[in-house]
Parts: sequence; structure tokens; C-alpha cells
Amino acid sequence: MIVVDANVFVSLLVAADAHHERCVAWLRAQLSAGEMLVAPAILLPEVGGAISRRAAPDAGREAMAALKRIRALRLVPVDAKLAGLAAELAVAHAVSYTHLDVYKRQV
Repeated sequence: MIVVDANVFVSLLVAADAHHERCVAWLRAQLSAGEMLVAPAILLPEVGGAISRRAAPDAGREAMAALKRIRALRLVPVDAKLAGLAAELAVAHAVSYTHLDVYKRQV
């Protein structure tokens, strides 16, 4: 199971993004390996909004639909308790939530 940040999916879905090719290759490798991807449920509006700002509302809607089609992606509701736990873990382990960190851990 790999927790994936919205930035990875934005880069994946925006062909002009500087990290697009790396994200496509990374996702293919994870799916081929049978990995389960997990993200907070707020992923949909984060990615949809980011892509809408770069392109148009229709592109944001298409992006959200594309995410819903990824069978290996599980969206997890985040309540205040889980958010607090995640924040504590991030602070305790100096976690940086950028898509480049995914590559550092995977490569």
C-alpha cells in the first residue's frame, strides 16, 4: 500500500507538467506490481481544482473521472482524528509531501 499525494496525480494527468513522464512511469510500475494506492478522499477536489486552474472546468471534471477509474486507488475519508494522527507522523518523521519524495523512496 502506497499513500499518494495529489501532486502526483496532477503531474500524471497534465502532459505538459515537468514531472509527467516520471509520474506515468511510476504509476505503471506500481500497477504492474499490484500495489494498492491510497489517498485521502479530498484528492478528487484537489486534483480537479488544480487541473481546472491550469486548463478549464471540463478538464478538471475529466481528471476526477479518470481517478475514479483507477481500480487500485482507494480513497479514504479523513476525519479530525486521522488528520491529527497524520500530522503527528509527518512532524515526527519530517515527512515532505511532494511528488519528488515518492521517487526518492521508490528508486
